[in-house]
Amino acid sequence: MIPLNKANERYRNDKGRLFERIVGQFLKNQSFTVTERVRDVGSEIDLLCSNDLSGDIAIVECKTQSEALQSSVVNKLHTDVSLHDAHVGWIFSISNLGKEAEGRLKKLNEKEGEETFRHFSPSALVGYLLKINALVEPFVAPQGVPNAKYLCIFEDRYLWVYPVHESSSGQPIALQAWNAETGETINPNDAPDLSSTDFPFPELKWWDHEANERSAAK
Repeated sequence: MIPLNKANERYRNDKGRLFERIVGQFLKNQSFTVTERVRDVGSEIDLLCSNDLSGDIAIVECKTQSEALQSSVVNKLHTDVSLHDAHVGWIFSISNLGKEAEGRLKKLNEKEGEETFRHFSPSALVGYLLKINALVEPFVAPQGVPNAKYLCIFEDRYLWVYPVHESSSGQPIALQAWNAETGETINPNDAPDLSSTDFPFPELKWWDHEANERSAAK
């Protein structure tokens, strides 16, 4: 999630909102009506969802912190599910569950006798979005780059971003981008400026897709 002005005091809030939007997109595809940022009895729920077919209520927490999630996140979810008589509680995050949080989630499900509480990893969410065609892989496979890529969520679009690595040292030297909703290439002039963001390589320039990638990487 990449708001384009890291200096903005609302930066963290904006990241959360961008993540909630893409999670909400997935849930709406699964026949849920989604209400964002519901505040009740001193607690805020990121997404309050009602299934249009079954009527089941889902409480959804969306976490954009890079560090592992702690058990307090699971405890809050459990409390909110109980207060709202919800059927399930889900956590979507861009990081993994910590060991204590994972153990807490497992224990709660054992007590319920079913999988009431779930954690969706970032790779799982991306996989679901690809499956429902909300995201599209690049039409042309990048050359001279590793398999690792980033799904970058901006205010106005979703991009696949591939770091291009120097062949001998393996150091990232440039970036290439594809529209993640169409699979089409993004030219450098149309790519966003990442220098003021928290993207892992904000200093790297965008590389033209028509450049001779293999030669330039040597």
